[in-house]
This record gives sequence, structure tokens and C-alpha cells, in this order.
Amino acid sequence: GVAAPGAPTFNPRNYNGTVTLVGGALTPVTTGTFLWTPATGLSSTTTNPTAASPMVTTTYTVNHNNGSGCTRQASITITVNDRPTVTSHPATTTICSGSPATFTVTGTGTGLTYQWQLSTAGPGGPWVNLANAAPYSGVNTATLTVNPATVAMTGYAYRCVLSGTCAPGIPAQNVSNAAVLTVNALPTVTVTPNTGCGGVAGINGLLLTASGASTYTWAPVTGLYTNATTTIAYTGGNTPTVYAAPTAYTSYTVTGTNSTTGCS
Repeated sequence: GVAAPGAPTFNPRNYNGTVTLVGGALTPVTTGTFLWTPATGLSSTTTNPTAASPMVTTTYTVNHNNGSGCTRQASITITVNDRPTVTSHPATTTICSGSPATFTVTGTGTGLTYQWQLSTAGPGGPWVNLANAAPYSGVNTATLTVNPATVAMTGYAYRCVLSGTCAPGIPAQNVSNAAVLTVNALPTVTVTPNTGCGGVAGINGLLLTASGASTYTWAPVTGLYTNATTTIAYTGGNTPTVYAAPTAYTSYTVTGTNSTTGCS
């Protein structure tokens, strides 16, 4: 009988080794003719041994003719493992305080794993590994979530280190670029007065004035007016002042938005 070619050591992409057809006593066969298939990644298809350097996992088959009309066949599969490589980097992001921020990395590699890192000093480091503890989650996945983000986190940088079955290449391409987080403060909106007696619709109303933001929206609209004699109902939209003349006890809320940051 004929033993299969000796199993090579499986090296990372790309594999570069030798496959040899051996006889029953595990000695190389040197006589006769040989035909290896497929040809991709082989140094020769008609020699024994032949050097193999496939870019992907490949099964090679050799047919041997001893010159006397006898043919035999053997096969070997060479498994090629990809090194961990980042293919898409996380993006720098700007959000409002209290909102979640997400950072995503994509990569390739056999047995791929992820480890997100933080530098509180910015993209220059030093870097520390993150753990799944508030406000962080997904530290060992492709997407890191920071929730909630605070103004104190402005300038923090995040990156991801990919690992896998194989060691990184040279130069290493398994570490993502740094993404920087910017967190804008929410506007501090005040209303003057913050309590009072409402007026009578069609006669007068309690003037409410908001400050601390760029635009203002009031709710609910029932009982609010845009003029002092309370004849023009407020229907929504931006205004820092309204006149209140509700027919029952009502608590009004004003939402202020900073037009520069979009935070409210």
C-alpha cells in the first residue's frame, strides 16, 4: 500500500512547505512519474517532493505511475490559517452627554478575538484593556458600547486589538486606529417664574420665559398662548416665551436645544 503524504506543519498564510509521496515504509518514492493537482501553490506538478505554498486551505492529490502500468493515488489537505488583520477602523464620534456611543471594528483572521482598549490621554496612549463593566459593554466583540457617555470622557480614545490562531504579521496589522470620543454638555434650561397662577384665556396669562439654550419647545400646548391677552394659541415651535392660561392645574415642560451641538 501507499501511505498518504507526510502531514506538514500548518503555518499561517501563506503556507510554505514540502509535500512528499512516501512508500509503505514511509520512505520517499523516487521512481516512476508523478502528477500533483491542483497546480495552484505548487512549485512543480511532476516532481516528488514538491514545494507547496497555497494561499487558502487546499487538498492536493498525487497520482503515481511506477512505469509498469500500475498507478496509485494519495491526497493531503493543507490548512492555511489567516493572520488577524483589521480591515475597517472605528470612527471618531461626537455625541451628547447621557447618550450611548458605539465604536465598531471589522477584521479577518482564523479564530478571531477582540479586545478593546482605552487611553484617557488621547490617541497617543498609554492603553489599558477594558472590561465589561459600566459604562462599557461588548469589550470582547466587534462593537464597543459606551453608555452613558459623560462630558468628562471628552478626549478619551478607543482602539481594538485583534488576535487569533496565528500571530500577527510583520508589520502587525491587528491593531485598529484610535477613535476619539467627544461628549457635548446638555444645555441648562431655566424657566422664570418656575411656578405661579395662570391667567384667564382671552384676558391675560402668566408670562413664562425660558433661557439657557438656543431654541425652545413647550409641552403640553393646551393653555399656552403667544400673546399677553391669550387670544393666539401656542401650537408648538420655537419660542422662549409663552403665556399660560390653563383651565386646570398644569405642569409645563420646555425643551431647550443648543443649535451649535444639537444637544437638548
